[in-house]
Amino acid sequence: IDNEVCTYSYQPKDEETTAKTVEVSFNKECETQMVTVCQPAQYGYGHGHGGGYGHNYCKEVAQETCYNVPVVTVVEPAVTVTYPEPIKTCVNKPISLPRISCEDLSEEKCITVPEVVVVSVNF
Repeated sequence: IDNEVCTYSYQPKDEETTAKTVEVSFNKECETQMVTVCQPAQYGYGHGHGGGYGHNYCKEVAQETCYNVPVVTVVEPAVTVTYPEPIKTCVNKPISLPRISCEDLSEEKCITVPEVVVVSVNF
């Protein structure tokens, strides 16, 4: 009897495709704010003779504050993907079954059969 048996083996297969990822870069952004800066009056020898004793000198100064702002950019680089590719291999493995044949036998035999005898019994 024919009997086909199949097996699978695997070998690596490469395929070119594109991946999707992101690149993060940073932009420097700055803001300018006006702040008030005060200096206490100068005391001591050679300073503040006559006027301005005990007064603070204040002025507005521009102050710049900078920070990094993230910028996300989607990129799709070319990549090579490797995956297992199945290979089907089939072979015929026949099964041998024994054939059994039976012979019809007949025989004639003679046997002795008992005879029935009629007997009367008186009581």
